[in-house]
Amino acid sequence: METEFTQKKRLVLDVTFLFDQYAFRGIGRYGKEMFGRIIQKIYRKQLGEWEVHLIGFNELEENLAQLHSGLEADSLMKVAPLVHFHSLGRPKLSSPASNLLIYKRRIKPLVQEIKPDAYWAVHFDRGVPSDLCPTIVTVHDAIPLVTGNFSSKGPVINYLKGLFYKAMWNKVRQASLILTSSEFSRHDLINYGDIDPHKVKVAYLGISDVFKRKEIPTHTKQHIELLNKYDIQTIIRAGQAEIAPYLFYDGGLEQNKNWLKLLQIFSKLASHIPELKLIVTGGDFRYDPQSKTSSAANERAQTMVDLAAELGVLEKIIPTGKLTDVEMSILLSQAAAYINLSSYEGFGFGPVQAMAAEVPAVVANLSCFPEIVGDAAVLVDPEDILGSTAKVLELITSQTLRQELIQKGQERVKLYEWDNCFQHSWELVTEIIHGK
Repeated sequence: METEFTQKKRLVLDVTFLFDQYAFRGIGRYGKEMFGRIIQKIYRKQLGEWEVHLIGFNELEENLAQLHSGLEADSLMKVAPLVHFHSLGRPKLSSPASNLLIYKRRIKPLVQEIKPDAYWAVHFDRGVPSDLCPTIVTVHDAIPLVTGNFSSKGPVINYLKGLFYKAMWNKVRQASLILTSSEFSRHDLINYGDIDPHKVKVAYLGISDVFKRKEIPTHTKQHIELLNKYDIQTIIRAGQAEIAPYLFYDGGLEQNKNWLKLLQIFSKLASHIPELKLIVTGGDFRYDPQSKTSSAANERAQTMVDLAAELGVLEKIIPTGKLTDVEMSILLSQAAAYINLSSYEGFGFGPVQAMAAEVPAVVANLSCFPEIVGDAAVLVDPEDILGSTAKVLELITSQTLRQELIQKGQERVKLYEWDNCFQHSWELVTEIIHGK
């Protein structure tokens, strides 16, 4: 038995993201898709020569259930005996203090004991053992390195988190392979992160099938109840009943998101189309379904409320609070257009999801957006308020332009499939495992 154990290639996966603040964000989505496919390979007995270890919180069965493996419960039970699980106990949110403690006391000793041929982490907050074994790290963007913003909780916390981030970054620089999600991000990781260009590889991300038009529930009880929940009205235009027009925004209210420009442009649009509204998704707002009202959950959301009131469009903003993917797909599919004017994104799921849902998208001509959308979306300069307003207005009112972008989007979205992302990434990872 010992001989068999030592002959196998050992792969360690850091799955701590499944039970912390990253679980339902882009990092969590990515990790669930990538590692879930490795679980599929184990179930199909395609990794017989390998030994897979998971390091995470809670128990193995709970972790397997969270991964997007596509396996039913009885199939997961067959996988469980084939996976080595190392529990770190109850979940802890990712923070500098807890991360340093967990890495030093638990993760590092485990890695020294397992002696893996490769260690794969989908973020580096928990620490990466690049000084102990070949390590693969996924880094989606270089925003903190580019902007110097490591925290929104004041200058002292920003400074302290910056020290932690830079210390962790030194381990990233020593990694055998850094995976990222766009050529734009690769460029910034090399230039701002001082990483060897040969180590940084691009693998475009994918989107969930729930955003594909054919999968989105329409004219169902769930669909009708969701529109009613947010008081989205039906209007009669040219004798036809249709959903009152709204723009859909899902980018959040962080500093790089350019939501100030978005509001200014929306206020101009609303003066031309009085019935136009703006849906804003995410946890920056708390939604009360009883009163159908929302309240700011943080300071930046309150700032948005104040500015919307100042611009005279507060009553036209529909903050939804957090949504499930299915709820988001339904609301997105009914939008007149998707809009995101962020000044910095490593990939940007939003416009890709819009293309899949057959909704025309408007994005900033900044960061990775031109690379990701190609000619399948309207590109605008957020600093040019009047010019951007004119382009969005044309998109909303021109059926010809809308159909052209929808058709182009259907072709473009084929680039972004999780199977493609995994296959390319897996080939690179296995090269590391086999010492190439």
